Amino acid sequence: PKCKVPKSAAAAVAVDPALVGVRGFTINPKNSPGVRWGVVAALAPRVKVVKWVRSNVMKWAVSMERKKHGTCKGKPNVRVTSKKKFDGCGAESRKMPPTKLFKALTDAAEKQGLLDAAAEDVAKRGIAVYVMYYEDMQRDQDDALRRLYAFLGAERNLEAKIRTKTALVKKTPETFDEVIANYDEVLAATRAVDAWCAEHTAASCPLVAMFTDVDHTLYHECDAAGELLKCARYGARGGVVVSSSSSLGAPGSSSSDDDDDDGDDDEV
Repeated sequence: PKCKVPKSAAAAVAVDPALVGVRGFTINPKNSPGVRWGVVAALAPRVKVVKWVRSNVMKWAVSMERKKHGTCKGKPNVRVTSKKKFDGCGAESRKMPPTKLFKALTDAAEKQGLLDAAAEDVAKRGIAVYVMYYEDMQRDQDDALRRLYAFLGAERNLEAKIRTKTALVKKTPETFDEVIANYDEVLAATRAVDAWCAEHTAASCPLVAMFTDVDHTLYHECDAAGELLKCARYGARGGVVVSSSSSLGAPGSSSSDDDDDDGDDDEV
């Protein structure tokens, strides 16, 4: 209410709110806890929240672990027009210790829990929440954007957005056997954790199917914040038979379990 709104914008709001466009920002619940959504709703009655999430937590975990070690110089996506030499950087093949992968999966599950809790809190305040999946954008970006803009009530702004094609490109292949040097070892460890999960937990997260998926499948049934945490922690403790002492980086390099890379896969 204290912000100064240009007269032209105020007039546009009076005539047709959709003409003004959409203004927003992103929040990672892990880095910005304790948002007072009731206050937000009171100050901005028309506010809407989009929960942006990747349902394939195994691929999310691999992405986080690879980014820790400089994939594309720490960038998840790069511009094809960039003068920097990024060619092939996302396709570098490196070893990934299974325990490191399941540590990243633990981090992903914990972040997902915070995200789910934040979205529930938002909904309790009477704020409209829309769940948008990373996989939907992968399958059909234009359709995903149409549904998003319909939720926002800003369909008039959509076509211009669709016509504006980004120069950002995904550099990491969908099939991990091209980028994980010890792929067979990691797949065997994933199978072992998957089997332990089925026997000891009520998790409904098919870890092997997630790890090998190339069809951008949605995994709505996966309770990332609950039972999956038990599976991930089991793997991170080295409970699986398959193990590796190699680091993800170059031979002789060291890495820290305390590294934290909050990408844009997990945002409200």
